Amino acid sequence: MDDRAAVPPSDTPTAIGRRDLWAALALVLLAFTLHAHGLALGFFFDDNNHLELCKQNGYHDLAGGVRFDWNHRLCHAWWAQKETGWAYFRPLPVLVRTTLLQLFGLNPIPFHILHLALHISTVLLLYALLRRLGCRLWTSLLVSGLFTLHPAHPFVTAWVANDGPVMIGLCTLLGLWCLHGSARADHRRIGWLAGVFAIYLLSLATRENGIMLGPML
Repeated sequence: MDDRAAVPPSDTPTAIGRRDLWAALALVLLAFTLHAHGLALGFFFDDNNHLELCKQNGYHDLAGGVRFDWNHRLCHAWWAQKETGWAYFRPLPVLVRTTLLQLFGLNPIPFHILHLALHISTVLLLYALLRRLGCRLWTSLLVSGLFTLHPAHPFVTAWVANDGPVMIGLCTLLGLWCLHGSARADHRRIGWLAGVFAIYLLSLATRENGIMLGPML
């Protein structure tokens, strides 16, 4: 007797893959509908300060490309006579901003398109990871949908300075994907572990809270 005959048509790999594809398309449409408004916005808050630094430093000082000079620039504090500022180590976002600035100038649309693409990629990767972990389709779809519905995510495409958190979210899911792949191979395949380590290095170059990704993984 052919074992394939006992498998319901709705449970074949082809049918499951088709449902996953429709679910992924639904998530793309949901995320785009919720956040595409940011494509029509310009730069605001500290976006301009960051882009000024990118234009000033170019590719020569990626490590010093995120600096906040509070006194006499972002604000005027009468009690602070000396220059006061903060500096952050975020070379990867600075590299991305500098590249976009070199290619497109001060046109905000490419910046927002990239942010939206990164966010949608994160949503899809979350769905794929949940399915890979054995979650049902509707559970995975619900969790991923709630993720993109989070009220903090409208800043994803609107605020250029929010590129670090978006990249950290993507790194986190990529790290979990590689870790799961390594676990399925009983941690005997060096490629998966190398992927985890490489993603951790990327997170360290992205934002300060990336330092927690390594211990978490």
